Amino acid sequence: MFEEFKQYLIEKAGMDEQEIAAVRAVSVEKKLRRKHYLLQEGDICINNCFVAKGCLRMYHVDENGNEHMLRFAAENWWMSDQESLNNGTPSRLISMRWKRQRWC
Repeated sequence: MFEEFKQYLIEKAGMDEQEIAAVRAVSVEKKLRRKHYLLQEGDICINNCFVAKGCLRMYHVDENGNEHMLRFAAENWWMSDQESLNNGTPSRLISMRWKRQRWC
């Protein structure tokens, strides 16, 4: 799974093997099944997530229970709640697996 991320780092950031090894040492690989959450409302976001396979969707549920789609993250893209990540505050958003995917 890390191979997709490694290719991204080489192509987009021009990283060498030593830099990639440092990134790998702090990376966490996780597989999500369909309709499983990466982030739920009220959780504090602690990671930027790279989508290696599949697609994630991020949405908000309003007071009437209506979902409002905010963004999708397809393969070789990133997903996180930047406000929650930067401020350490509970997320108001939900990120979940939309299709088959792997991320790290």
